Amino acid sequence: MKLCVARAWCLLASLATIALHSTFAESRDTHNRLELVHAHNTRIAIDNSIQLSLHSTLLESGHSHQWFELSWRGVAHPSYADWVALIVPAGADVSKTAPAKYQTAAMDPRHILHGEGKLKFRLINYRAPMQFAFFRGGLMHPVLAALSPVIEIQNPNEPLQRHLALTGDNTQMSVQWVTKNSSKPVVKWGTAPGQYTRMTPARLTETYTRSELCGPPATTVGFVEPGMFHSALLEGLTPGHRYYYVVGDEDWGFSPEASFHAAPPVGPETSVKILAIADMGQGELDGSMEQAEMHMSLQTTAGLLKDMRKDSYQLLIHNGDISYARGYVTQWDNFMHQIEPIASHIPYMTTPGNHERDWPNSGDRFEAAYDSACTGFKVCT
Repeated sequence: MKLCVARAWCLLASLATIALHSTFAESRDTHNRLELVHAHNTRIAIDNSIQLSLHSTLLESGHSHQWFELSWRGVAHPSYADWVALIVPAGADVSKTAPAKYQTAAMDPRHILHGEGKLKFRLINYRAPMQFAFFRGGLMHPVLAALSPVIEIQNPNEPLQRHLALTGDNTQMSVQWVTKNSSKPVVKWGTAPGQYTRMTPARLTETYTRSELCGPPATTVGFVEPGMFHSALLEGLTPGHRYYYVVGDEDWGFSPEASFHAAPPVGPETSVKILAIADMGQGELDGSMEQAEMHMSLQTTAGLLKDMRKDSYQLLIHNGDISYARGYVTQWDNFMHQIEPIASHIPYMTTPGNHERDWPNSGDRFEAAYDSACTGFKVCT
């Protein structure tokens, strides 16, 4: 009996995915499942009989992520082409803004049987209120039928996405993080846990705008406000020594503590242990973007974290094809969230791959390649 149920569930999931995607056709490769959503074709037809509810409407601060349960009922003539999506920011025009993630409604079998169901979503802090939307008609011609209550963000300036980078000087370390619009970003640090004897203000705070990107979807449905990027340079480090730090500001609070080892001394007796990866991307723990090819990146990240914790690795090199965001800003947030447990403890150095670089007439060697889907800026480095 258990085997029959398992087989039936696998068949249901497959049918739901096929129905949702069956009308999609695209000449370019679609490495990111958001590329399957034709937001510009969205039609709004609110059905007041469809009710969406949440067990909570607050994303609390101090958590790396938080699980939300979305429930719905009142769907007449339920279909395998019905789907639910997270909209960032809340109230965005869904014909001009792609969702941050989505799941097929029929992943809960009660949807097809009774027009009701529940799904769990893992949410991170995108620095703006969020809400769920219920769509009908599949991904190619979506019909917005209902919206959930708005999920508020307790601390939009929570310091997020901490990551370290080398500078070429083993007495320095670059510390970087993101907030919504924090105006007094600093790093507090020292040589013992909880004892921060030094404070270094961010030397650089900047962001980017839609107009600085090279083309769609980054300049159209893929753009959301990316927040402010802060970078502080810690100097006077002793090569090879361990340091503890927090980032943030006095008004909005500080991150949990992390630690790192300064780059080792230079010389013939020094050995360095590195982790090296390429072509990773990011995945969704909640099962969103069904059958996405990047789901295995979760196992890669878990393996890297396990290796880092059991041995004294000093550097990670990501050799191109980093997030596969392909023009969808929320996917960079997902990626940076996924690597933060690693990148906040050892320098995370990258090189550009074709999925960061290639865009027509941008100066790369492949003049007609769209591999980046405008992940990068007009002037790529």
